[in-house]
Amino acid sequence: QDNWYAYGPEYLNAGESIVIENKEVKPNPGLTYAQLFLTQNLVLNTAAQGASYDIQIAGDTDLGAGYVRFAAEKLSDVRYTIGSPSGAQLHTAGYIVDAGVTAELRLRNSDAAATPEWRKVGQGTLRICGNGNNEVLLNVGGPGLTLLEQEKGYAAYNVLVNTGSTVRIADPQQIA
Repeated sequence: QDNWYAYGPEYLNAGESIVIENKEVKPNPGLTYAQLFLTQNLVLNTAAQGASYDIQIAGDTDLGAGYVRFAAEKLSDVRYTIGSPSGAQLHTAGYIVDAGVTAELRLRNSDAAATPEWRKVGQGTLRICGNGNNEVLLNVGGPGLTLLEQEKGYAAYNVLVNTGSTVRIADPQQIA
């Protein structure tokens, strides 16, 4: 059985920060401003070889200092896709992609005035493949692969690649 959780024993507000309903991540509307800045990691884990998940962000969600981890527990060919047909934002401290995992981000930040930094670490593959210009700074670390495949726009306005990381660009227009 799949293990979907958004908490760890060390995180005080884990059960209060977000709500997952039918595999949709939603912010908890009862949060105070101060609670948004507490650590609140979201770990998506599977126990099934070759599993595939489609996760839709239903409303703007801010994990504060928390990260999103795409876990596979030593399995391979696991796929996670995170998107938002409504254009909702998912703000995190970054993405950890485990070996054996391909995580597809079909999200974008269209607000050039509030340009977030997207961070990726881990041995897995991260595909940035949303639609339209993505106003983000991308900072990539770890031995995994990052694919920039944004449609009808660029995947990032700037990309920082750390030692040992690989970024594959679908075309020259992927970076602004």
